[in-house]
Amino acid sequence: MRLYEGNILTCDKENRIAHYLLEDQGKILYCGDELPAGCVAAERVSTGEGALIPPFVDSHIHFASYATFHAGLNVMNAQSNEEILQMLREHVKKTKEKLVIGFGASPYSVSDGHLVRRVQLDEVCPDKPLFLVKYDGHACVVNTVLLNEVRGKVQHLRGFHEDTGEMNQEAFFAVSDYITASLSTVQLVAHMQKALDDLAARGIGMIHTVSGVGFARDLDVDLERFFARGITNGMQMLDVNKAVKRKLPRIGGCFETALDGCFGSMDAALLSPYENTSDCGVLYYSDEKVTEFCKAANRAGLQIEMHAIGDKAFVQA
Repeated sequence: MRLYEGNILTCDKENRIAHYLLEDQGKILYCGDELPAGCVAAERVSTGEGALIPPFVDSHIHFASYATFHAGLNVMNAQSNEEILQMLREHVKKTKEKLVIGFGASPYSVSDGHLVRRVQLDEVCPDKPLFLVKYDGHACVVNTVLLNEVRGKVQHLRGFHEDTGEMNQEAFFAVSDYITASLSTVQLVAHMQKALDDLAARGIGMIHTVSGVGFARDLDVDLERFFARGITNGMQMLDVNKAVKRKLPRIGGCFETALDGCFGSMDAALLSPYENTSDCGVLYYSDEKVTEFCKAANRAGLQIEMHAIGDKAFVQA
């Protein structure tokens, strides 16, 4: 039992600032201006010059993917591809991981105006597989070592670009599944703990996650359910039976239940072409397939979530 004393921001209808808050094992027993009864034995914590506030809720996160990427190298603040490559050089020297993972590459935030390319990744990491995820989480660039490992799985898929090493659409999903399937349970648990600590440090106390991103036996979904309080989750796949078997309240999200891509890779499905092109993006499924999925999920009593970014995907949804 803890008694917090100081500035307690309630965020109630009157936006009251209380002076005391008593909690026991995560439950708020009292919040107000008078010293509550029965708190003699409580540990007293002063907010000092700070304040106690309700946590933020992240209402859209793919936690297993976030945990995996967060454990790698974040290159989002790089101003050029050369800076990304230098960051990777240093990271490759230090990491003991057999697989190098980076996150946050973008053609828009670097002076080069294009994504870092496969041959450049080979220069800094020629002997380990390297998986560099784009900032939007819907594409990646791979080095030659990783390309050779996944070639048979992705070369026939939409979004496969051997020359640049960029993987979009189904090719990206297949590479991502390959990466997550290669991680051990111990690695996944460690990554999830590190990710939760990072979210808590940012004031995020609850997350709504959908996963199902290629881990063996959908381990990520089950671990999320049992890993911590405050996680509400679902499965981003079309197999309704898997969600029913786990007694989940919802199904859907991205990955297998994405109806289209995203603007960053110009594969969000549009009713009119992208500017200066004849390309309207990508719809992954026919209307009939989406309808049958929604009917099955609805009959099973599940809430349905689907990724739709372009207006054509909205119409389908």
